[in-house]
Amino acid sequence: MERVDGRYNLLGNKWLSDMYEIRHRWIPSYFKDVEFCGLMRTTSRSESENSFFNSFTHYGDTLIQFMFSFSAAMDKQRYIQETLDHQTKNTTPKYKTPLNIEKHAAKLYTRTIFRLIQVEIDESVWRCSHNVVNSEGVIETTIVKEKRKSQPVEDDLVPLQMYNTEPIHEFKVTRNTEDGNIECSCQMFLRLGILCKHIFHVLNNCDIEEIPEKYICKRWTKDLIPADVRQKKVLHSETDNEVEEMANKAISSVDYCLRALTNNKAELKEFMEKIEDMRTEIEAKELNQEKLPKEARYESMLGVRVREQNEIQNPTGIRNKGSGTGKRLKGPGEKAIE
Repeated sequence: MERVDGRYNLLGNKWLSDMYEIRHRWIPSYFKDVEFCGLMRTTSRSESENSFFNSFTHYGDTLIQFMFSFSAAMDKQRYIQETLDHQTKNTTPKYKTPLNIEKHAAKLYTRTIFRLIQVEIDESVWRCSHNVVNSEGVIETTIVKEKRKSQPVEDDLVPLQMYNTEPIHEFKVTRNTEDGNIECSCQMFLRLGILCKHIFHVLNNCDIEEIPEKYICKRWTKDLIPADVRQKKVLHSETDNEVEEMANKAISSVDYCLRALTNNKAELKEFMEKIEDMRTEIEAKELNQEKLPKEARYESMLGVRVREQNEIQNPTGIRNKGSGTGKRLKGPGEKAIE
C-alpha cells in the first residue's frame, strides 16, 4: 500500500477496497424493506432535545422553578414553529426544474421536506434515463439507469479510482396503470416516506404533473398542525369543553381566512375592517359588565382554579440523614480527632 498525493492507494489490496464498499452499502441494503418513515432513525433527536432543555433548566431547580423553565422552553419551541410555518406558507421557494410536479410538491410539503424532494426531482431529470419498458396487462416495468457522481471523501482508505467517476446503477420501477400504484426496487418511499428520483423520472415520462395522493404522507404536509393546537394552552385547569371547541374553531377559521387573503390586498383590508368592527362592539359590551374580583381575574388569566382545600400535604415518617437523630455517621478523620 503506497501513499499518493496524501492518500493511500489500495489498488493492490482488494480486501480493504471491498471492506470500504461494504461499509458504505450494507446498512441501506439490509434495511431497505423496513418502513422507517414514521420512526426516529438515530439518537440525535433525543440528544438535541436534551441539549435544548439543558439551556433552560438546572439540576438544582425546585419543582416550581422547573415548571417555569419548562414553560419558557415550550414558548421558544412555539416561536420556532410559528416562524417556520410562516416561512413555508408565505414564501415561494426557488425551483430547479420547469416541471409542474415540483410546483405541486412546493404547495403540499413543508419547506424542509420540499428541499429533500426537490433534490430527487432535479436528479430525476439530469441523472436518470430509461431504456427498457415492458407492459404486461396493466403493469408497466421500467428499468431506470442512474448515473451517480462519486464525491471525494476525506479518508485515507479511499481507492484512487473512486474519484471523478460516474458509476451507473439500474433500478426496476413497476407501475399499475389502473390503480396508480408505483414501486421502485430502491424502496426509498418505504424507508423515508418520500418518492425517489427513479419514480419521479417515470412519472415525468408518463406526463403525470402531480404527486399521487396515496404517496403523500400527511405527516410531511403544511397543514398537519391545526392553528388552535399551536396556541399556548394551560393543561392543568378545568375547562368547558364546548367553549374550548368553539374557540378552537374560531382560531382555525381566522387563520384560514388570513392565509387565503394574503395575496389579495383589497379583500384582506375588507376582512380586517369587519374584524375591527366586531372588536369595537365586543369592547363596548365589556365596559357595561360588572368587573370580576381579583381572584377570579387571576384564575381566568392563569387558567388554574384555586382549590378550597389543599389535598397535598408534606410526607410523614421521613427523616433525612443527620437531621438531629444523633446517629450521624462519622468519618475516619473525625474519629481520629476525637
